[in-house]
Amino acid sequence: MLLNLLFILCTLFSSPLLAFASKPEAYALLNWKTNLMNQNNPLLSSWSLDPTRVNRSMSTAPCTWYGVHCNDHGDVVKLNLSDSRLNGTLKSFNFSSFASLTRLQLRLNDISGSIPLEIHHLSKLVFLDLSGNRFSGTIPQEIGMLTNLETLSLHSNILEGHIPVSLRNLSTLSYLRVDDNNLSGSIPQELGNLDSLVTVNMSFNFLTGHIPSGLGNLTKLSELYLYLNNLTGSIPPSFGNLSSLKILYLYMNKLSGRIPNELGNMKYLSQLLLGHNQLTGSVPSSLGNLSRLKMLG
Repeated sequence: MLLNLLFILCTLFSSPLLAFASKPEAYALLNWKTNLMNQNNPLLSSWSLDPTRVNRSMSTAPCTWYGVHCNDHGDVVKLNLSDSRLNGTLKSFNFSSFASLTRLQLRLNDISGSIPLEIHHLSKLVFLDLSGNRFSGTIPQEIGMLTNLETLSLHSNILEGHIPVSLRNLSTLSYLRVDDNNLSGSIPQELGNLDSLVTVNMSFNFLTGHIPSGLGNLTKLSELYLYLNNLTGSIPPSFGNLSSLKILYLYMNKLSGRIPNELGNMKYLSQLLLGHNQLTGSVPSSLGNLSRLKMLG
């Protein structure tokens, strides 16, 4: 009798059903798929449990599914569904099921709606790319809770509102793109404290106010794009401290005053576009020191 009971318990706890139940990522992905507008997307055909091979499909789910990458422990660490013809929202995406996720790539799809506040549950996230979709609403303050983030790409959506001050918490951020949206308000001064930034693109929005002088603290910055906004005031002389800068695009704003002599200190600068502003005075002779300059306008 005791042996029979032990056999039943061993069979139960080694069953594929329980193995699958221990993988919340698989359940979360299947649930999200059923809520997509095009859940029959052929690219997601592997996102299923084959009833004819139930043992194998449950034991490997979701690590063998399209776009899903796992670590040696079977935890989902990367989800790359870029350019996968997805049509829907993230409303039913259970972020709390992906405690080990480090990369989320959803660019070039047809995902709409807001960016859920629950995205902060992805506490290990290093790379977030939601660009080239139809996300609307504001950039949630909760993104500032993703303190391991190194890349944040939200460009080419229809996001509005202000750039959240909470981004100041992303001390490891090196790549920031929020261009080609409907963002308004000023550029947060606090971004000048993110000294890991290498690329910043906030162009093609409706940003107003002065360019924060604190951006001159970003000595690792290589590319800065602020063109096609409504920025006013002068070009900060502190930009002369951007010793790694190669590209500076400030054209098509409402900037005024003189071009600072300090820009001549940016010895690696190769592209400088300042046109279509309200700048006065002549081009400073210090720009003649920029031996790598190939584009000036």
